Amino acid sequence: PVLCLAQMGRSADDGNESLSALHGGSAIEREADSVVFLIPDEDDRTCVYATVVKNRHGVADCRIPLTWHGPTMTFR
Repeated sequence: PVLCLAQMGRSADDGNESLSALHGGSAIEREADSVVFLIPDEDDRTCVYATVVKNRHGVADCRIPLTWHGPTMTFR
């Protein structure tokens, strides 16, 4: 497996949670099997949502809540 990290464009500040919000999004959209965004919860600083925006081999458009555990620097 290969993991790629990409920077979001300014359109993501407006709530645009799609592949077009990524810098180099067309190449990522063409090559990637799965794309997951980490989106912070606006009310809880320790919670983020792993949002699957592309998945060639399964379900997309699902949100998985994750909790940040600072002492171990992991999500649970």
